[in-house]
Amino acid sequence: MTRYVNRWTALLAWAALTGIVWASFVPRGLSVGTFILLALSGPIVLVTLTGLWGALRPSPSVGQARVGTHAAEAPASVRK
Repeated sequence: MTRYVNRWTALLAWAALTGIVWASFVPRGLSVGTFILLALSGPIVLVTLTGLWGALRPSPSVGQARVGTHAAEAPASVRK
């Protein structure tokens, strides 16, 4: 996911989408049980994929860790 869209944003979007599906299809075309399975599958898939994404990303090298540490420790006037 991008820097601005995190898991909470995705979960809120999923909740909005399931609300639209509930209002549109549950009374007429979808059973309540099917809707519950659909609504629960989104967060489960999201958590699984973010865990898998984090596990497959390589750890930063020593050089990258040093640069990040020095940048965080630098005063704000130097970083500009």
